[in-house]
Amino acid sequence: MVARQSIDIIGDATAQRYRDALTICMRDAQNDGVLVILTPQAMTQPMQVAEAVIDVARQFTKPLLVSWMGGSQVMAAAGCFVGGGISSFARLNPRSSVFLPLRRMRITSNCSCRCPVRCRVRSSRIRKARACLIESVLAEHRKVLNEMESKALLAAFRIPVAQTVVAHSPTEALLLAEHLNSQWR
Repeated sequence: MVARQSIDIIGDATAQRYRDALTICMRDAQNDGVLVILTPQAMTQPMQVAEAVIDVARQFTKPLLVSWMGGSQVMAAAGCFVGGGISSFARLNPRSSVFLPLRRMRITSNCSCRCPVRCRVRSSRIRKARACLIESVLAEHRKVLNEMESKALLAAFRIPVAQTVVAHSPTEALLLAEHLNSQWR
């Protein structure tokens, strides 16, 4: 199972946007399964989104995993997945059982066991970076990753993410926009 695509439907996504995006992903023959992550913003309606995800999941047989991150803000909504027969995880961490079957399947299907030494060293650095990220969040007694941390963690698992940059001034925003635009030419 190789992550081929990532879709960021942005923090203000409605339940309908989740429904539409998930339906497209589930219909796509290139996708072996789908992971839906919700990190609540001020306007997020976790319960309505959960109901939309469950409705879509009932129409398909592909594996669907969900992670509703946000602790007490999403607890009731995340509980809906149990009744819907969907695997739900409060957090995604490198040691989480959610990734073990996916990783085993990927290794088997890609014969990654024949990876050259250089690749294994890089993987070791990536494992250390993932662990460092999780440990720093836990050391700060936080239970939720911010957007940048979430994307870094997903990227460490080789799940493509939309490139995000932070500008601290209007001038910096302009320079960053020009830089990003030049990458697409």
